[in-house]
Amino acid sequence: MLNKVFFNTIFNKSIFFSALFVVALFTLISSKAIAEPQPEFSEPDISKVIPLAADLSARLVYLQNHLGDLIVVTPLEAKISVIDSKVNEVAQQLQALKDSNDGNYISYFAIKQSINSELDLLKEISDSIAKSVKLVDKWENEWQAESINWQNWQTALLTDRSPEQLRLSLEEAIIIIDTAQELVLQNLSPLLEAQSRAARVLSKINILKNDVKELITETRIDSLLTNSPPLYSALYLSKFHVGLWDETLNGLKLLSWSKNPFTERHAFNYALIFLFFIIFSVVVQRNIERFRESTNWCFIAQRPFATVLFVSATLIQLQLDLWETPKTIALLNIVIASIAGARILSYVIGEKRHQQAVYGVISAYIFTLILISSNMPSPLFRLYIFATSLIALLFSLRWNKEVKSNCGGEAHIYYKSLPVVIFLCLLVLLAQIFGQAGISLYIYKSSLISMVLVASISLFIYLIRGTLHWLFFSSPVWQIKLLRSDANHY
Repeated sequence: MLNKVFFNTIFNKSIFFSALFVVALFTLISSKAIAEPQPEFSEPDISKVIPLAADLSARLVYLQNHLGDLIVVTPLEAKISVIDSKVNEVAQQLQALKDSNDGNYISYFAIKQSINSELDLLKEISDSIAKSVKLVDKWENEWQAESINWQNWQTALLTDRSPEQLRLSLEEAIIIIDTAQELVLQNLSPLLEAQSRAARVLSKINILKNDVKELITETRIDSLLTNSPPLYSALYLSKFHVGLWDETLNGLKLLSWSKNPFTERHAFNYALIFLFFIIFSVVVQRNIERFRESTNWCFIAQRPFATVLFVSATLIQLQLDLWETPKTIALLNIVIASIAGARILSYVIGEKRHQQAVYGVISAYIFTLILISSNMPSPLFRLYIFATSLIALLFSLRWNKEVKSNCGGEAHIYYKSLPVVIFLCLLVLLAQIFGQAGISLYIYKSSLISMVLVASISLFIYLIRGTLHWLFFSSPVWQIKLLRSDANHY
């Protein structure tokens, strides 16, 4: 019992002294932080005042020279004004579509592309202004620090008995600093004004982007679920009128190649890709015989121009996916890549039925993209989907009949895919006939994109296989003995 009381007493005292130690340590640190003397003002040696004042003169000249390197605000303000006016026009177009209830996914997506194009240009301008503001702000802080230092030195060094030359040097230094600060302020004010104006335009763009994003989401759902007049109904036939042709032409005008700042901003990147195109073309032409003898790359010898176009267009597409690209430029690049890829695949696959399938899918894909981008009127677009699906159904039925009559001569995947294609074509046709245009378009687009992806992946497999073959059997890697033995073994 006595030992228990003893240990309890010792334990309680330990806790007490530990707490007391912590409080004392905290108090010591706090008092040290509060009472810590501020760094004393260090006045310069009198012998250094005149050289330092002369150094200020040199720094002022440096400042005057480099202020001319800043961006010129006036042209940027003019560009911001142009962007602002275009944004206002887009806002009016959007409001008109909302008021008339004629807006659809395609029209809203076109507005989104216009907004993104102006946003891209505005960001470049804002970044240039921000870079200049940051530099001018740095100079302002530097000269403000000099102003405080020299005022303190003037107070500390000047007395009634100070030499006249010292007084003149200090006053001259103060004048130089005031001049520098005034110059900095004169250049900072217009930059901040331009930045403020760009920020206001950016706020408008962000509001429009959010509005368009919501409308696109709504129209996607509405287009999928809303019923349309059946193809055999009088209501559908009544939509064919003289003005429908004018609407189609106006939509095609949206694809016109007008002057766009996008091409100017990315001219250097296009120049690099064009240089790659030239170099790759020369390499292909010089090695055409080697490609012809190669098992994996013989298609390059048979389709050299198409191969160069396909690889170049693929590189461009990788860049376009990172930028907010105008739809005309993106569409043109996709068309080039699709045609070039179809040309290569037509040689690689060899079988006539497969070639017809590839050309048919790529043609339907290209025309569908063009019609969607041009915002083709709904009655004509529905008719196009119906006709395309009907043609695809007829070809698929014929090919399926040939496959069954010649079983074993076709690839397994081709044999299995034809019934699926037939089923999808029937779904699209029935949905269009009975007025489910949204569901029909969704199935049609999804199926078409899936087939294009399969064709693209097949083409890339051939390219990658040829690259790996060259890497292990023709490149300097083949000189590595271990890899050479393994490659020969397998």
